[in-house]
Amino acid sequence: MPVSQEHLDILCHYHDDYVAGPVEYLGTAGGYSGAIFWKVKGAKGEFCLRRWAPLYPTLEQLQFIHAVLWYAHEEGFRKVPQPIETLEYLSYVADKRCFWQLEPWMRGAADFRKRPNPERIASAMIALAEFHQSVRDFPLVRSEGGSSLLLSHEKALLEWNSRRFQQLRHAIEQRKTENRRLTTAFSEPKVLFISDLSDSNGSGVGRIGNVATIAFPLPSWEENPLPTLALGILDSVEAIHRVLLLQLVRCGNYSVPLQPCIRDIHAEHVYFVQDQVAGFIDFEAMQADNVAVDVARLLGSLTTRDPLGWVLGLAAYESVRPLSAEEREMVYLCRKSHLAVTALRWLDYIFTQESSVKCSANMFHRLKDMETCLEYF
Repeated sequence: MPVSQEHLDILCHYHDDYVAGPVEYLGTAGGYSGAIFWKVKGAKGEFCLRRWAPLYPTLEQLQFIHAVLWYAHEEGFRKVPQPIETLEYLSYVADKRCFWQLEPWMRGAADFRKRPNPERIASAMIALAEFHQSVRDFPLVRSEGGSSLLLSHEKALLEWNSRRFQQLRHAIEQRKTENRRLTTAFSEPKVLFISDLSDSNGSGVGRIGNVATIAFPLPSWEENPLPTLALGILDSVEAIHRVLLLQLVRCGNYSVPLQPCIRDIHAEHVYFVQDQVAGFIDFEAMQADNVAVDVARLLGSLTTRDPLGWVLGLAAYESVRPLSAEEREMVYLCRKSHLAVTALRWLDYIFTQESSVKCSANMFHRLKDMETCLEYF
């Protein structure tokens, strides 16, 4: 069945009030998770039909996500979309390959990058704190322990010894010597490159195998700056690698409160109406963890080059949900370790993995942002 027609059988599982109207196919809607979307108009408003990526999430993970969203709604937090029940009173539909769900269409726009300002930073961090407060008593097997995200960062960085750093450095330097040939490829307007890698998956480390194939031309440069940028980033990560591992080991021994956390919350997942948050989207990485990982992820995304914005955003969050001394330490550490792990993963993919597609214009600019952030450490 063509992908644009798959939705017809799925919509039969919902009441006509939700689906009796025009349907617009949106494809990946600019995302990189592998999910596909349709905009559905019904008598009760507009809705979003999502087809999750094949093989992810598991049924257990999907039920956990939906239970947390339902719990947040019951506690009065309405800035997350609660899935619509099917005629069988389920929150999802399953076919042979994927899970599907229908949810209210989110108001506003994810346009923070176009209109960044202090009011939006404060509003986003307050909304995140309110979400955390709404689900703090969600029943879990363990209510205290170490951060699973920080543990995954520790495991990822342990794989990088001096020999592996040297191998990556050699690959980048070798690419730099081929600058002339690369410049021709980067400048050719007919050459298409894949869009960004996803930042993270359920483990918090990131995946490469499920990347959306949205292609577009890179801009023309007189000289290819990617290898030089990569070497600068590699220098920064290698300089903090040992200390970062020691800090991760120490924080891994902390016993902190655990609760549902989004774990992949960033500026592109926050919808605004003017300067106020209308809601959050995309919860595929949701797991039990400490709130510090969400604070670090969102605050880092909103304040890439703005240390004053970081202070403002942290104060806004703590006006609703104060952090302990251990949690504050984890916020700063998670920001550093996320940058280091993501940078190494991207550089390793671009320069050492067998692939005909290596980098995109958008990824290059995000690497530039990483370089700027790593300079603070």
